Amino acid sequence: MRLEEFVQEWTKKGDNDLASAQFLVDMRPVPLEVIGLLLERCGTFDAGFSTLAESCAFLTDFAVEMRYPNSINLDFDTISKALSLARGAVAHVAPKLAEGSD
Repeated sequence: MRLEEFVQEWTKKGDNDLASAQFLVDMRPVPLEVIGLLLERCGTFDAGFSTLAESCAFLTDFAVEMRYPNSINLDFDTISKALSLARGAVAHVAPKLAEGSD
């Protein structure tokens, strides 16, 4: 990759991050507060939701790492762990959503 392309790619990511940050700052309540609140409230009905908090934290960090150009710090084990945690979260939440739609 040429230096000019590399710089343009990072500049575009930076511009998008600033726009996203402004959007999130303007939201009320802030989305991360909502995720934590939802996990806490859902945990009062189903203890399995409290186990998702750690998975969500890891997946958030993973998503941040993946979104930037040349994410070279990721190895197969990290990617496999993220995929496994995401599948586990979906496997826990999807049936609950299906129950609620009946």
